[in-house]
Amino acid sequence: MRPDIAFSWKRSAMDGCDPSASLHELALKEVDSHGRLVTLAAPILDHLMEDLGGARLAVVLADRRACLTDVRCPHPGLLDRLEQAGAMLGRQLTEKTSGTNSVATVHELGRGVAVRGDEHYLESLRIFSCYGRPIRDPVTRRLQGSLSLVGFAEDDSIALAPLLGRVVMDLERELADAAGERERRMLAAFRAAARTGRPVLVLGEDVTLANAAATELLEAADYAMLRGLPASRTVHLRYGKQVMAELTAIEQTSAVLCELREPLARPSAPGWTASRVLITGEPGTGRTTRLRELAGGDDLVVVEAIDAMSDVTTWLDRLRALAATHPGLLGVEDVQLLPPAVALRAARILDTAVGRVALTGTRVREHAELLALCPYRLELSPLRERAHEIPGLVAAMTGGRNVRFTPAALSVLAAQDWPGNLRELAAVVELVLQRRGTGDITAADLPPGHRDCPRSRRLTALERAEHAAITQALRSAGGNKARAARLLGISRTTLYSRMKVFKI
Repeated sequence: MRPDIAFSWKRSAMDGCDPSASLHELALKEVDSHGRLVTLAAPILDHLMEDLGGARLAVVLADRRACLTDVRCPHPGLLDRLEQAGAMLGRQLTEKTSGTNSVATVHELGRGVAVRGDEHYLESLRIFSCYGRPIRDPVTRRLQGSLSLVGFAEDDSIALAPLLGRVVMDLERELADAAGERERRMLAAFRAAARTGRPVLVLGEDVTLANAAATELLEAADYAMLRGLPASRTVHLRYGKQVMAELTAIEQTSAVLCELREPLARPSAPGWTASRVLITGEPGTGRTTRLRELAGGDDLVVVEAIDAMSDVTTWLDRLRALAATHPGLLGVEDVQLLPPAVALRAARILDTAVGRVALTGTRVREHAELLALCPYRLELSPLRERAHEIPGLVAAMTGGRNVRFTPAALSVLAAQDWPGNLRELAAVVELVLQRRGTGDITAADLPPGHRDCPRSRRLTALERAEHAAITQALRSAGGNKARAARLLGISRTTLYSRMKVFKI
């Protein structure tokens, strides 16, 4: 066995990769079909497919994450076998998960590799031979992805390596031309904005420009937080300063211009000084924390609604006594747990309170009397809708320890759905800190259930049913789309279209 292949097998085994594993076991990542590499590669791959004619060869483009972003094959027999093996858009092929192949090993070594037949670590891939080459940014020399030619093992040809090399050279020339124009546009936007003297940044895919005012103001976690912002908004920096981050897309680039300004002075939201406030949000979104903030310097007494379940009379008597005597803030937590009759009596008692009243809950629409009691309401967004806050939250949760979550790790955390919200995030951070108390924390250090799972939009009930039907058909067909389409009674084209919509 050749040295490169032998060492790759050893790395795969040490990482726990099972030779009998299937690529279908790997989650599909979201693919950016309009990304720079995919866009620039498209016309070059079109020409390559014309040159290949009907040859039994597939062209596989992977991005910097080793995720397949474009798979083309003019031969239906080979395409079916690739799909059966699980080589489909969004599949991430690393040596840890897929062993030795022309995507994973190229990304591991950073140079061209040929993997022929039985040299594949996974048994399911040994019917193929493949040649892969890295694609590098000509300016930064950073890895942008890889390009592979894949065929059946019996069709292996040494002529594929030089053909692949020429195509990659063409693609890197396109990257160089695009990078030159892109860098010029980014620099021009940066210089124009920096003349104001305000903190200014340009945030690109692999480039960050910042003036002196920005570098003095920001810490590492702030850069990650700003990269995650979906739009202009007021943000809190790592050490507590509040700024307005104004984002402007830079034309014909994937970068944004970020200008930091002092936020406009605004009067305090009336809810924070009002006498009746309702705080709603999913479990773990920080309702109790906001309740404490609402109290400010006033004395806070909290009554748990769940206690009413054991003894309603005692609970109402205590609430009545506090309403009549407590001059500070009286909080009632989880009011959605109150039975309707108890909620009605509680609302009448709280309406006579001598101090301020704040209620917290998840769903209170069925308690009209409590809603009527609170004219001021604060709804807390779930963590999945506040991804830009995760770097700052994680930094705060580390408690000043000598650790750093890398940008890649923070990006993975920001991509989670977080059904448990802040509590779940805190639990994950604490688990990671127990395992690694110092140094850099990478995505590989995160718990297995929080390393993947990119966020997708919420589906309707009908869409969820359709999604379930498609995934079940694909499982029944062993990943073969033609058979899955027949099982569903739809055309293969329709199946591809729906899979793209649902990111299956």
